[in-house]
Amino acid sequence: MRTMTKSGPPEGKASATALLARMHSSLSEWLAMPPGLEQCAAPCRAWRAQLHEVACQARSAGLYGFSSLSVRIGEQLEPSFQSNDLPRSEIRLLWRWSHASLQYLRDDADLKSAVGLVGLLRVSYANYYGAKERALLLRNLIEDLESDGMRGARSESSSCYAGRC
Repeated sequence: MRTMTKSGPPEGKASATALLARMHSSLSEWLAMPPGLEQCAAPCRAWRAQLHEVACQARSAGLYGFSSLSVRIGEQLEPSFQSNDLPRSEIRLLWRWSHASLQYLRDDADLKSAVGLVGLLRVSYANYYGAKERALLLRNLIEDLESDGMRGARSESSSCYAGRC
C-alpha cells in the first residue's frame, strides 16, 4: 500500500512525455535501419539514461506507478545495457514500452493503456513478475491516472477562478 500523496507538478509529466517522444523517435529510426548497419553502443547508453530520466520525471510528477513500472522495464534490460549490446528484440521491447508509455501519459489515457504497459513485463523463469505484483502495478497505474485527472481538474478550476477560463 502506498502512503505518498500525489501532488507532483505537471511539468514533470510534460518533461517525461517530451523525453519519451524523443526516445521513441530514436528507437524508431534505429529499428528502421537494415540489420547489420546499426551501431548500438552509443544509443544503448542514451536509451538507458533516458529510461532512468523518464522514471525520475514521472516520480516528480506524482506518477509513482508509472515510475515504478519504468524502473522494472529498466531492470529487465539491465544486463544488456551493461554490456552495451541490446539485441533487436529488446530494442523492440523498449520501442513498444515508449509507445505504450506515450499512450498512457496522454490526457485521455484509459485502463487499456495501463494494461498494455503491465503486459510488457517479461515473464520468464529468471525474471518473473507474478500475478500479485502485476495486479499491484496495474492498480498503481490506475491510481496515477485518477490522481492525474484530479490534478488537471483542480488546475482548471483554479484557472477559472482567477478569471482565465
